[in-house]
Amino acid sequence: MSGKPCASLRLIPGLVALAVGAAQLVAEGPVVMMTSQQDHDRQMRELKISGFPAGPDPYQAATYDEATATPYPMLPDPLVMNDGTKVTTPAQWAKRKAELREFFDREVYGRVPRNTPPVKWEVVSTERGLAMAAAGLAAARRSR
Repeated sequence: MSGKPCASLRLIPGLVALAVGAAQLVAEGPVVMMTSQQDHDRQMRELKISGFPAGPDPYQAATYDEATATPYPMLPDPLVMNDGTKVTTPAQWAKRKAELREFFDREVYGRVPRNTPPVKWEVVSTERGLAMAAAGLAAARRSR
């Protein structure tokens, strides 16, 4: 012997870690496939949430009625300038388009700040696991 550990001895810590990880996975139990409603119910139980306060249901037909849906029933005339003059020429329309664009940028879309800091994305770690389809097949095989 030369005093150096042989290659197989260097693998032992990794194998021990692998065995401990596998034991934890077995102790957690099998993968359970649930419908989205079952998963929702499970999360509500675990978080001890009994329900949500009543509010408007987005799927009610009343929310699609334009007369009740819009909080601004009186929209401004697009062919009247901000100063009240009517648009009658192509040059006036170009000015009115600029007014409308400014209005939408300011009131509807919002603006990006001039000094927006740059964003740098970096992957700091990754994990590999079973895809949902593979997990479902494994669960189905275990239940046989």
